[in-house]
Amino acid sequence: MKDDPRDDLIQNLEDAGCSHKVVEEFLSCGGEKKAQDQLKVLSNHRKKLLDNVHKCEKQIGCLDYLVYKLQKDEENNDDKGSKR
Repeated sequence: MKDDPRDDLIQNLEDAGCSHKVVEEFLSCGGEKKAQDQLKVLSNHRKKLLDNVHKCEKQIGCLDYLVYKLQKDEENNDDKGSKR
């Protein structure tokens, strides 16, 4: 038996991180502007994913700064100890 193209589409949407609600919204698009409406759903989901990426990048930047600061403080403490 051949896979149902709709099942493949749903799987692809889920693999892209779409919630059940987004999948249903995508599948419910119909009428003359079906493709435009589906593209809008995908675009909105993409924007949310990208917002999450930017949020994570900012968090990583904060962690990197803390690591840098701790390493710098450790180096300064080591330098002070070796001068004695």
